[in-house]
Amino acid sequence: MMQLERLLYISQQTPNASHADNILAACEAGCRWIQLRVKNEDATDTAYQAMEICKSYGAVLTINDHPSIAKAVGAQGVHVGLQDMPVAEARTIVGPDVIVGGTANTLKTPSPMRQPARTILATGHCALPQRKKSSVPSSAW
Repeated sequence: MMQLERLLYISQQTPNASHADNILAACEAGCRWIQLRVKNEDATDTAYQAMEICKSYGAVLTINDHPSIAKAVGAQGVHVGLQDMPVAEARTIVGPDVIVGGTANTLKTPSPMRQPARTILATGHCALPQRKKSSVPSSAW
């Protein structure tokens, strides 16, 4: 089984830097586990850019929400949230050798996120980021 890094950088696009720019900066700073998280736009081109950057730094790339894109670019993983799709469906798309992560905001998370098809389970935020609205309190654990 692949050994995952302890630090996961989840990408963001800022007014002055693209996802790819910020992923490059994270890799240059030593991060070796990257999650591409593109919301509200097609992530395909950015995923190919991210994969090239990660390859050149020996970093693991996971793609948020899009198992078909993860498979197309050769990413080592995919992460699906509670509203995306069941982890078993993501596993079917990406195959047995790819990391499949699922979100669990509380211990009462629906059982599809706790099934064997999942490789890792994200526990949600410890403190709610100001830019993100959530109905799940930070103290849900």
